[in-house]
This record gives sequence, C-alpha cells and structure tokens, in this order.
Amino acid sequence: MLFSDFSLLLEKIEQTSSRNEITEFLVEFISKSEIRDVQIAMYLIQGRVAPLFVDSEFNFSEKSLLKVFKDLVRQEKISINTDQLRNELGDIGLVASELFNKVSKSRGKKSLHDVYENLWSLTNAVGTGSQAKKTHHVLSILHHFSPLEAKYYSRIVAGKLRLGASDRTVLDSLSFIFGGDKSNRDLLDDSYGVDPDLGLIAYNTVLKKTSSKKPMPTVGVPVFPRLVERVQSFEEVIDRLGDEFFIQPKFDGLRCQVHKGVGYKFQTHKSRIWIDYLKDGSESGMSLFGGSEEESGVKIFSRKLEDLTQMFPDVVDQIKKMPQKSFILDCEVVGWDEKVSRFATFQETMTRKRKYAVSDAKDAVPVQLHAFDIIELNGKSLIPADLEDRIKKLKNVFAQAPKNHVVKLVQTTRIKSVKALHSEFEKAVSLGLEGIIAKSLKGGYQPGKRNFEWLKLKRSMDKKLVDTVDVVIMGYYYGSGKKVDFGMGALLGGVYNSETETIESVTKIGTGITDEQWRIIAERVKLCEVEEKPKKYSVSKELYPDVWLSPEIVCAVEADEITVSKIHRASRIDGAGLALRFPRLLDFDRDKRPENATWSSELRSMYEMRFSR
Repeated sequence: MLFSDFSLLLEKIEQTSSRNEITEFLVEFISKSEIRDVQIAMYLIQGRVAPLFVDSEFNFSEKSLLKVFKDLVRQEKISINTDQLRNELGDIGLVASELFNKVSKSRGKKSLHDVYENLWSLTNAVGTGSQAKKTHHVLSILHHFSPLEAKYYSRIVAGKLRLGASDRTVLDSLSFIFGGDKSNRDLLDDSYGVDPDLGLIAYNTVLKKTSSKKPMPTVGVPVFPRLVERVQSFEEVIDRLGDEFFIQPKFDGLRCQVHKGVGYKFQTHKSRIWIDYLKDGSESGMSLFGGSEEESGVKIFSRKLEDLTQMFPDVVDQIKKMPQKSFILDCEVVGWDEKVSRFATFQETMTRKRKYAVSDAKDAVPVQLHAFDIIELNGKSLIPADLEDRIKKLKNVFAQAPKNHVVKLVQTTRIKSVKALHSEFEKAVSLGLEGIIAKSLKGGYQPGKRNFEWLKLKRSMDKKLVDTVDVVIMGYYYGSGKKVDFGMGALLGGVYNSETETIESVTKIGTGITDEQWRIIAERVKLCEVEEKPKKYSVSKELYPDVWLSPEIVCAVEADEITVSKIHRASRIDGAGLALRFPRLLDFDRDKRPENATWSSELRSMYEMRFSR
C-alpha cells in the first residue's frame, strides 16, 4: 500500500465526527489491505510505531520540523516564511501541506512500509549526533511526498496527529471484519484488555485467529489495570460484597505493573511487527529491556501502559532477586520518607520522574513497591482465578523472596462486619493512607473493567463531595493581573462519558494554585495545545477556553459540593448538567488515561448520594 492511500484514509477520518462513518472507513481500508499494512496502520492511526507500552518516541519537535522546512525553502529558493505560516495556520501539518504545494516534484511514491521504517529510524537514532541523524531521515523521505502525505507525516512525527479515532472505534471496525457486525466486541474488548496491542489484535482478527478462548496474559505486555468503584458508606460495602470480603490499604501512589521474565525475542511475540525494529541495548539503540542486558527480564509499566523501568532501578534490583521464573504483579509505588517514617504524596513520588537523574533517584526519592495482586505466575494465567486464590499465590511468592525494604506485600485482611471494616479504615487513615479498598473474595481479574467487586473507601468520604474527582484538562483561559506572567488564569476540566466516548465540561479551576504550580502547569499544557476544539469535547459555547488542549492531562480536584448547572455538560439530563462548586486543585497530571478519569455516571451517583444520606 502506498502512503498516499493511507493519507487519504486519515483525511476522511479527520473530516468526520461520526463514529459510525469512521468505522466504515476503517472496515473498507482493512478489507482491501495486506495484513502487514493493516498492522502498521493500527499504530500510525495512534500516531505511533508500536503500542503504548513500547518506548518508541520520535523525539522530533515542531521546532525541529520547522528547521527542516527552512532548509527546504533555502534549497528550493522559494519565497515562504514557515514560522509566520505556522503562527497563521496553527498546525504543523497545514504548514507542510502549503510548503509542499510549492516544493513537491515526485509524489506518492513511498509505500506505507517505507514510511514505517523511516519512522523507526527516528526512534532508534539516540545518543551523540542523534538530532542530525533524525533530521537526515526526515529530509530523505519528505522529498517524495505530496502535500497531503507531508501533512500527515509531519503531524505524526511532531506528535500532533490526534484524529479522534479511539481504540473503541478501531475495535468496532475489527468486529465487523471478524463477523460482519459489532457482536464480537466483547470478545475483542477482552483480548485488548489483556494484550493492548492493536496491531496484534488486527492480525488475529483478519486471520480469524480470534476465538472464544479466554485471552492469556503475556509477560512483557501490560494488562489494563482493573478499576475500582466508589461507594458512599460502610454499610454499602456489606450490601455489595456480602458478609465476608477482603480489604487492602489504599495508597496515594503510582499504580504500576511489574513483569518478571520478559523476553521480546520469544516465539510468543513473533506476530508483533514492531519486535524486529527494537535494538539490543547497544549505545546507539534502544534496549529490549529498558536498560543493559544485565537488567533484562524485568519491566515496570504505569497505569497508562508507559514503560517506567528506568525510573525505578532499586525496584528492578529487588525483583531480579526473586526466585520465580516469571510473574506479573499489580502494585502501587509510593515515596517513603525515612526521616519521619511517612508515605509521600503522589506529587512527591512523581518528583523522581520529573526532577532527578536515575542515578540519584534511589537516594533523593526513596520508594516502596506494594504488591496487592498477581496476574501471571511461572507461565500460568491467574486472570480466571478467584481473588482468594490469587492472594494465596501472591503470599507464597513473597514467602520465597529475599527480605528487603523496597518490594513489599500488601496486607490483606478478611472482614466479616461493619465494625471491623470501620476499625481497619480508621487504622489506615491514621497511618496517613488514603483509605482502603474492599474486594470480593470471588471473581477473576478483569482488565480495564470497573464494577462493584472492588470498592474504595477514602478518608474524604465524610465531606459533602464524598470523594475527590479526577478531571481531564480541556483547555485554559488567559489570566489577568499577576497571572498574566503564566499566560493563564484558569483551567477547564471535564469528566468522561463512557457511553458517548466524550469528555463533558464540569468545572473551571483557578483558585488555590501557587505560583510554582502555575509554572509547572504552564510548561506542561504547552505540549498539548491544539487550534480547534477536539471532536470528543462537549462544552457550551459560553465556556469555550482561550486555548484548547488535547485530552492528555488528568488532575485530581476537590470541591465543596456538586451542583446543577445550566452551562456545564457533565451527566446532562433534561437540559441541565452537573458542576463542581468551589473546586481546588489537589494533584496536577495524575498518571491516568482520560478514560480513567471520573465518569459522568459516577458524578451523578455522587450527586445523588447527598439525598440518601
């Protein structure tokens, strides 16, 4: 397939907001394409060359692209100011298109595979002289592009593709390919939850390898973490879970998965096309295992499926010493302050990622990893096993592990009464923890699912709001007075509607934020700015921000209460929505995907709680 044909697909997707139409476009494209082209397309539609769990960033900014464009302008001796054009058009892709209307001579000659290999060349150019190498790779292929191809190539490289074709829409199209309708979505959802590699899912679907057999977890491929539902009282926990259940402490840390026994050269990975492009850890390339060969076999992934292995070398060291051949642990990493014997806040824990070099991290920001569940052990899937059985196996894993102060087993307590539940809750809060998680003894691990088998009780439950709310930052408003220095004075936040796959406005956040926080926020949001309102945003015109942001940042906020609103769209019924009254920012940039922010349905349940208490 030519890249020009794929670019036409991207253009059709960009020009429609209808999920059904996008599904039809994808079905048509997949039906007439070779399987390898389909796999490549699954990643490029996401603006990537591999799944999220593979560290494969291009690291080539808009600024670098504009320098390339300037070189082209000089070479071709044409009169065009690319910087001015970028300011006028607000989109690097449109700049490329305008430029190549005047530059392009040889059009539409490169295949989709050619472009894929070129993008991997950018990814694998690291170390001394890497920017010069990347510039060479970009220039070498741009000369072959039509304006349309240059537009989408530039957006992909700069990380600005943002088509609005969600994972769910792609899975819809694959369901049609497999069976002619959406009836196979549950099967595909289960497969994707256990193995979030759209290229592999497409490969199995097109070749009809998808079956009714339960998908198996693969060490080295993160499973979507199971989610937790909220409740309003201790009594409701009993109503939901029965007379006997487990509780575990709830930490305010970084949810992650630890994989031991990783080997991307194993036969189990042979159908993943990106495997062939990974480097073996030489100084000029990426390592299969996020570090040197000596550290091979251990991977740590975030809730958003990002590879965090190099962020926690102290954890990796201890995991390597554990005797099991392989396992996948569901965990929480929390900063630990030895001087005062207390857990750090989420923001303090995250300073390891943002402020310190890896070599200094262990001393600067000590952490503990607390394992609370196990998904795979020595080649066997534990996803179907009841939690009671998984906890037994988890305890056995730690019984065989060398004692240390970094990797720990979470205490799991069996509860049989409201009184005991209340007592354990108070104990957790007194230790500075967020609260507790109550879990049913029965039921397998359900990747990415949220139901009333796992319930959270947080120390904020005595407040009117009952709990904090995680909002997606949709845009920002220019500041006035002192806030002019930061370029913004308030943020627009929204919650996720799982039914419509939209993000609905719920609040404006502008108070209680320090100057230092505004500086951090200003630096982060600049990376997410877009010219137009994203298709999935539901916002009243009265609330349109001065600058729109792509849905990448999730923040935790608290407020005095939830109120009915005429202008906010969250959980909108009969013309009225819900809004947060007097919101205050707690944590900026939580480690969550937009779909894992608070849902509109949750917000309505929280609003209704005040009438039943």
